[in-house]
Amino acid sequence: MSTSDCEIQHQHNDIDNRKANLRPATHTQNVWNRRKFKPHSRSKYKGVDWANDMKRWRARIRVNGKRIYLGSFTNETEAAKAYDQAAREHHGQFASLNFPNDTVVTAENAEHAEKSQ
Repeated sequence: MSTSDCEIQHQHNDIDNRKANLRPATHTQNVWNRRKFKPHSRSKYKGVDWANDMKRWRARIRVNGKRIYLGSFTNETEAAKAYDQAAREHHGQFASLNFPNDTVVTAENAEHAEKSQ
């Protein structure tokens, strides 16, 4: 990343200006870390909206300028978790998650949990 492409980003999306909370990011990475923007949406979660035609919650994410459909859900929370999984996969450390404290279950840490029992 060249210095002309670099922005400074708050890791935790707040106004904490300590050096430990700041990191370099491209403009695109900085956008990934934004919170939900639409104040009049029926959903309180990022990446989730109500699909009136299906009468279900729809999860979508934008990657490289293209919107990717993640599925439709009867439960708003499940749609938000689907968004979080895709955000982790596509945006990595710059993902703005609906449930940042949830543990991600992967094959690797599931195997580790089985061995420790």
